[in-house]
Amino acid sequence: MEPCWVEVRPLAFGKFAVRNFAGVLDYLYNAGKPFRFFAVNCPSAKVEGLRTVRFYLQFPSVELADRVANVVRTSLDVEVVVGSEPPVKVYERCADFQLSSTYALPICHHKEAPCANPLDAVVGALTRGDAALEVLAVEDRRARGGILRYVERKMGRSASLEDAILDAVMGIFDAFSGGPPPKAGDKRLDPFTRERVEAASWKLNRNLFRCELKAYGDSETVETVGEALPFAYNRLRVGRVYKAVEAPTRELRKPRGMELKAVLLSMLWLIPLLLIPSAALLLGLFDPLRLANVDLTVIALAVIPSAVLYAAFRRKPPLVLCTDELSLIVGLPTAVERLPVETGTARITRKQFAFGEEVNGQGGAWRETREVVEKAERKEPFPAEAETMSSEKPFPRSEASEKPGEPTARPLEFEGLLRNPQTGEPLANREFEVYDESGRVVLAHFTDKEGRFKFTYTPEKAESVKLKIKPKGYAEPVLEVSASKP
Repeated sequence: MEPCWVEVRPLAFGKFAVRNFAGVLDYLYNAGKPFRFFAVNCPSAKVEGLRTVRFYLQFPSVELADRVANVVRTSLDVEVVVGSEPPVKVYERCADFQLSSTYALPICHHKEAPCANPLDAVVGALTRGDAALEVLAVEDRRARGGILRYVERKMGRSASLEDAILDAVMGIFDAFSGGPPPKAGDKRLDPFTRERVEAASWKLNRNLFRCELKAYGDSETVETVGEALPFAYNRLRVGRVYKAVEAPTRELRKPRGMELKAVLLSMLWLIPLLLIPSAALLLGLFDPLRLANVDLTVIALAVIPSAVLYAAFRRKPPLVLCTDELSLIVGLPTAVERLPVETGTARITRKQFAFGEEVNGQGGAWRETREVVEKAERKEPFPAEAETMSSEKPFPRSEASEKPGEPTARPLEFEGLLRNPQTGEPLANREFEVYDESGRVVLAHFTDKEGRFKFTYTPEKAESVKLKIKPKGYAEPVLEVSASKP
């Protein structure tokens, strides 16, 4: 099957919570197929010469891409473009991130909700230049056993070979010292260990994904992305760095797990530890019960290379994240209006509801809207109060509603130059919003390559109109324009 890309564009007026992709990730966990998340700083699809951060998902088949697109479209305020592919580019360097400790410990707190969305900082880091963030993931049900073994080991109930040997050695030591061997049931957890056991148990009861996490860009951008990633009991660090890497690749594969080569290399430290003492013992140079200078020399010759090989080839913990952890990296930023991201276009429906408008539980607003539409289709006159039922529209009206005895409203034309209030430089190819005197958004538009704008607006009643203009990326309006009816 041919992999399929899907682009997700957040709407400019949409509201996004932290972990907004958690439901989508749970759906992909049940699908059992690998997927790729790719956030990249690249040219905008709507404005020529403008660079924005765009968000893509890749799936192994068109059928799965269509199903996930419907889930994303119905659960979030976004525009989904199936078939839109990210640009393939060779980046200066690529950093492969790994977990610092065992994957049983999460990178987020299990009791506290994050106060900020890490994706906001990640997107801010990607705006530095040619940069991208890639996450390759697939469900991993076997990882649950590793977390369970970690919890049992911390609770003192582990039956692994390593712990059995350690207990036997400690038992011999206690026998020589005169003390009884410790019992597993007598082990009490200190607060530090208890908190980590609780965090691992929390992660154990969630959907788990085996992942690969990579950041592309220059060295400073990669470092900034790493600092923006979440951390709590565990953290992500740079494992390997590659230079001149092309991304994204067309191949959609499963993330690498514990490979046989890595397992064999991690056991190399046993060779000098067993081979050197055995050879010295056969040659009659080594006697472990004598412990003379020559015996200590043989032990040092065996231990030193073993320690070097263990440090060089020890097994790295696989990157396994649960839904709550992965949704802090895979998703959409919360501050869409303050970040240079590619925004989508809302679908046109028969009646537009303003963002944030709630429909009551009995469906009264829907029934009232339907009655208005049906009367319009039958060309029946509207009641006087029907005008107040229409919700606010974030676009200018081309025609104003006419009332008996009142003149038809005329559109007013506004034009000017939008500048940065601090530097005075023109804001070229910049999206901006227009607010009326009540603070309502009445228009969204773009400036041209010189920073100039021109738009029309039809007021409802006032003879003179004052509008405020707020460019995207600014917290407050920076320009006020006014016009009067002739």
